[in-house]
Amino acid sequence: MRSLRNFAAFSLFLVFAPVLAPAQSTDALLTPRTFVDVSRKVLPAVVSIEVEVPISQKLQDDYNVDNMEDFLHRLFEDQQSMQRFRLPDYGSDDFGYRGTGSGVIVARKDDWYYVVTNRHVVGTNERAQYSVSLTLSDGSEKEVVEGDRVEWVGDDSLTDIAVLRLRAPEDGTTLPTAEFADSDAVEVGEWVLALGNPLELGNSVSQGIISAKNRSVNAVNRIDNHLQTTAVINPGNSGGPLVNLEGKIVGINNAIATDTGRWAGIGFAIPGNLARHVAERLIEDGKISRGYLGIAMLDVSDVRSSAYALKLKNGVSVEDVRPGTPAQKAGLQRGDIVVEVNGEKVSTSQDLLAKIATQTAGDSVTLKVMRYDEGESEELDFTVELMERPSERELASEAPSVPRWFDRFGSDRGGSTKLGLKLVPGEEDGREGLRIEDIEQGSPADRAGLRPGDFIFQINGIDINDFAELRAALGNVAKGSDHVVLFLRDGETQTATLEQPAQ
Repeated sequence: MRSLRNFAAFSLFLVFAPVLAPAQSTDALLTPRTFVDVSRKVLPAVVSIEVEVPISQKLQDDYNVDNMEDFLHRLFEDQQSMQRFRLPDYGSDDFGYRGTGSGVIVARKDDWYYVVTNRHVVGTNERAQYSVSLTLSDGSEKEVVEGDRVEWVGDDSLTDIAVLRLRAPEDGTTLPTAEFADSDAVEVGEWVLALGNPLELGNSVSQGIISAKNRSVNAVNRIDNHLQTTAVINPGNSGGPLVNLEGKIVGINNAIATDTGRWAGIGFAIPGNLARHVAERLIEDGKISRGYLGIAMLDVSDVRSSAYALKLKNGVSVEDVRPGTPAQKAGLQRGDIVVEVNGEKVSTSQDLLAKIATQTAGDSVTLKVMRYDEGESEELDFTVELMERPSERELASEAPSVPRWFDRFGSDRGGSTKLGLKLVPGEEDGREGLRIEDIEQGSPADRAGLRPGDFIFQINGIDINDFAELRAALGNVAKGSDHVVLFLRDGETQTATLEQPAQ
């Protein structure tokens, strides 16, 4: 969630042909017939989808908890607060969540056609009931596929991609499929069309351009390298295809930037190459096997470069190395800067995550790393054999439990700083540091987004174990420079930039 606007992910359905290599994008001459011809080619492969799941399953999927009722009781501090809300019977499947979206047919295998869509459209398991609407090639009729003719194949939480399959028509009718382009070859300024079921208005087409690439939107995805487009996308478009002027898929529509929940000029799509890769795995295996390094990582920004006296402005900083992981076994250390994977440059943590996540367990990757020691740099190469990435729930369960509510004024322990922090010594995940017990409203810490419960373990490149080391670290920057803070929140290493307070 960003200030001034929210990034919203919306339902829509998309399909691709996983057994086909992506076609190279070529220049196409724009004529008065171009959009008409592309629409006629692609629309027959675009589907509208309706999904109904038990509300208990929907909430468990969204909030990643095993017992939703226990979660709600813990969320509200007393029974009186809970009674302000009319909660459904979580032991019943009568209370259903209904959603709509889009998708696209991309391949046929045996007696099934495969549809690519968004995970947030179709849910995460077979308990959902699906109804998929197909449009005949002349656009005059619709066929509804439902019941045992529609099956959930698999989904991927890191990309928000999911796959359904439709049983082939008994009368022998052949359903059309859409083809993928090479989304890496898409250029900013290139014409694209978004197709799908916006606001439950099926067979809709809008046009625009690619306005940016590798855009991070902090939506439902963990791999967050979206294409940004001006093609109109609304609720219901999620999962539908974004295509070039050859009618080939360059992206799967996924989210919009909005204050209202409706189109506001900016939309986002999952790159087609990533969607194709994930869908192929789901169709073949029903699940995703991903490589895993075992590091916490952050982008190397201008502020971090200044605070750490680095000589480079791009790359990925290793902020933590988890015990027993491939990264530790290969010899990576906290503070290393990863600049290449298999000879390809990485500029951001999203670059690195995407490159590692497209590998499988047992694959070996070569990392080029810059290691700094007392101002001197050394370029090192590491060969790392990847392990299987744990599930997101398993990764979250490894994190220590951090209380979410603190007595704001009930404790006089510890110390405070001019940054607006009230801190107490503590230990988390095997390391010592300082836990935030309170934050002064409007202070540098408040403006930086820190919260009570965050566990600070490093400032300006210096490990923090006590207040003496805190004072030394705060004095380790030039006058007027900002402080770079590393901290744990819910077990994840994060960073914040603190303004140096006026003296």
